[in-house]
Order: sequence, then C-alpha cells, then structure tokens
Amino acid sequence: MKCNILLFGASLGGQNFIKNHINDYNFLAIIDNDEQKHGKLLSNIEIISPRSIHNYNFDKIIVTSMYVDSISKQLAELGIPEQRIEFASKNSMKVDELPFENPAILEKTNQLITEISKSLNRIPHFYTFGTLLGIARDGRLIPWDDDIDIAIFGSDRQKVQEALINSIKNFEAIFDLKLYLRTYSNGKPASITIDCIENGRKVFMVNFDCMTLDGEMVKQELNDTPAKFFEGYDELSFEGIKINVPKDYKGYLDYTYGDWHIVKKNTSFADNTISFREPLYSCTIETIYESK
Repeated sequence: MKCNILLFGASLGGQNFIKNHINDYNFLAIIDNDEQKHGKLLSNIEIISPRSIHNYNFDKIIVTSMYVDSISKQLAELGIPEQRIEFASKNSMKVDELPFENPAILEKTNQLITEISKSLNRIPHFYTFGTLLGIARDGRLIPWDDDIDIAIFGSDRQKVQEALINSIKNFEAIFDLKLYLRTYSNGKPASITIDCIENGRKVFMVNFDCMTLDGEMVKQELNDTPAKFFEGYDELSFEGIKINVPKDYKGYLDYTYGDWHIVKKNTSFADNTISFREPLYSCTIETIYESK
C-alpha cells in the first residue's frame, strides 16, 4: 500500500518531486505558507494552508523547501512529531535528465566555463560551492549537479554585467541564453543569472552570487562565509585553463561541506552545514538579455 503524504512546498522542486515519485506515494495535498497559492492546483494536487494539515489522514509530511528550520519549528508548533517529518533529497527535486550526465552538454558547459573565465579575467570572481567541490575533488563537474556557482562582489556587479554582455556572442556560440538580474528588496544586488538553453529548453543555469562584506564574514543569499577566503584567490587547472577559486580553497570546502572528500549524493537542505541560512530578503528579477 502506498504511503499517504502531504508535501510541504508548492514550488518547482515540489513539482519535480511529484513527477519523480508519482508512482511511489499517494499525494493528499501540498502545504504552502503563501496564501495566494491556497486552493490552487500544482500537478493536479490542491495547495492548502498549514492550518489544514489536521484535516488529512497522512502518514508523513515530506518537505521540499529550503526553509527547513522555520518549517520544522512551524510543524512542531502544530503538534506534528519529528518522526512523521522527512526532508526530500535535493536530487529527488531535480528533473529526470541532469545536464552534466549528458556528455554533449557537459562538453559544451566546459567550453562555457572557459569563455566566462576569459571574460572576467580582470574582475574578481571565484568558482564556489558544488562547482568547486567537483573540480577540486573529482577534476570535473559533479554529474548530479545542475548549475554553475560563481561568487562575485556586489560592488562589481555592474562590471560583471558589462563583461558578460560584451562576450555574449562567444557564449551564444555554445548555448542560447537568458540573462537576468536579481535584486534584494532592500535594493542591494543579489546575483546575475544566466539560463543556458538547448533546443528551447533550459538545461542549467550559471549563478553569479553577489557577496557583501559584513565584518569578518561575507554574506550571500543563502550563506555566510569567512571573508578570509575571498581576500585573494587560488588557481585550479580545469580543461586546459586556470580558474579562480577561494584562497585556501580546501579550508573553504571544509567550512562549507565538512568532510568534502566523501561523495554525498542524496543530501537534503536539512544536511546543509554551518555556512547555510535561510534567505533574508525577497528578490525582484529584471531580464537584461535573451537570445532571439
């Protein structure tokens, strides 16, 4: 008999989870805190308020949101015991075909990294998070990853934007593109994002995450990291070029992932290390370029 579940998180990740597990569970409803979503359908499943949880005879709640701390607290206040709460793995919330498992997409992505590194040659930037982890540990992009992570200083966002636009034809020789700016509700820059498109379908994104110095830490949208890692840079060889990575990148990986030498494929947002935190602000989005 299938397990009766409530899903917490009416998002793209939740939608992908349903698609990937439609034959594994009996989905009763989807919980979300956004009142504007209540009563609507996602994948033909009704979105409900957390206050309606006790109207359902469920076996467990599976959380598909990054807001693990606040949701855990919220469910505890609603009287839901911990043993009835699970956190979906990040891979279970991704599309069936991951881009870097496709040899042709992987080869083109490596070319794109080369072109991006050339375009930002004179601007501080650092390959970080899963992108750095794969290159440092395995000498390649992680097959089950689905984005490229690059950190920049928020004060340099305009320079990075101009450099990317100036190199756009080189990028478009590899993928169709959509570039957009994300800006926090307090007016500070959050990121520049490039959606890489193949045959009309987004296959992955490159995220230039803006850093803001705050004492001995730098703040990004979802992370706080010691500033010492960005006071200079190391270089790693990748696909015949040198790429910029945080200073003492092994220390950075220790801080971000713990024992990063161990391959951990099915982690959830609940497994994130000390550097992770929930977003502080919402963001607005402005498209600045789109391939014709």
